[in-house]
Amino acid sequence: MENIRQQYLKQEKILNNLIEISKLQSDFKMKTVDKITKLLEIYRSPADFFNDYIIVEDFISQNNKNKKLMKLLMDTTKFVTSVFKMQKEAHTAKNRYYKKCFKENPIKAIKIVVDFINDSDDIDIISSYIYSNNLFQEEFDMAVKYVKENDEFIYKQYEEKIGYIENTKYERNTKKLKEIALGIKTGYLSDGTQFDELQFWKLAPFMYSKGIVTDFKKFREKNPNIGYIGTDNFYRRIEAFGKGVIPEDIDIVLEYMKKKKLNSYTYLSFEGYKKLHHGFGVNLRGNYTKTMTGEDAFIDVYDKSDTRKLYDKYNLTSEAQRSILREVLKEKLPHTIEVYSLLEERYILKQIDEETKNKTKNKTINN
Repeated sequence: MENIRQQYLKQEKILNNLIEISKLQSDFKMKTVDKITKLLEIYRSPADFFNDYIIVEDFISQNNKNKKLMKLLMDTTKFVTSVFKMQKEAHTAKNRYYKKCFKENPIKAIKIVVDFINDSDDIDIISSYIYSNNLFQEEFDMAVKYVKENDEFIYKQYEEKIGYIENTKYERNTKKLKEIALGIKTGYLSDGTQFDELQFWKLAPFMYSKGIVTDFKKFREKNPNIGYIGTDNFYRRIEAFGKGVIPEDIDIVLEYMKKKKLNSYTYLSFEGYKKLHHGFGVNLRGNYTKTMTGEDAFIDVYDKSDTRKLYDKYNLTSEAQRSILREVLKEKLPHTIEVYSLLEERYILKQIDEETKNKTKNKTINN
């Protein structure tokens, strides 16, 4: 009974937050930048907003079918999305908000920077850390600025970390590529982890473009056999670097990428992923015959063939979507459509497997 009461209170609180946002929407006298600042006081990010929205949407649709309230929620969602899309205003508002936030709670700013300093050696650039920890760029930048102004010792450690990242890009990216080659050849990584497509994306180097041409110039100073990346696409980066550092195995890696169609990737933020399951379409890589949407995100697998079709038999629930996002954070996977799709497929195949086991079990009992 207590759990039901807690759930009700949570839904009520969330609904009040959404109604408060709807008031911002109708306030034509308030500047957009001030609306964003106010919005950030209620929700730190669009991802947090959509988490709450799903709970209330499920509650309303399953209980009182209040069409007027549903329309209010939909209008509020569109408003939040449009506000966060206004990049210039959003950038200003976020900086203002995080400056105020870290002034009131300096421990939070210090924690963000210290966690970055203590993070693993796998970080290629700062954006990798920001993506992995579901932060805003402005949030990280303001945290660094606060630390620079208030803690000389931690800021010096931060600068050392930045220097380490820059000076070891060659070695770390070489290590990643060697691990991928080992995984393809043996089925396992050096630590015994079973290699699969998710491990490929977790290890894949050069999943960024900012400053990468400069990086490759530095790489060629160390190793003249590394190629040029004039067209600068993901496959070409792997090919150019691999021919210099793992010439004996690069063809294995490239063949695997061709076979699995891993020639490119598309970054997708948490809030973007949430939107996909509110009626927006997403194309799943692979032999699919339709576009996946929030209403028909389902899959059926025929025997052992590669022919796959979407049906309304296997529902990717809101909880499943949240589990997928938690998995991305926990495993520090890149936020790409390709990764989300693999995790969705894994979830649905598990669902199919469980249903098959239950059918077999029930059939045995009946007999």
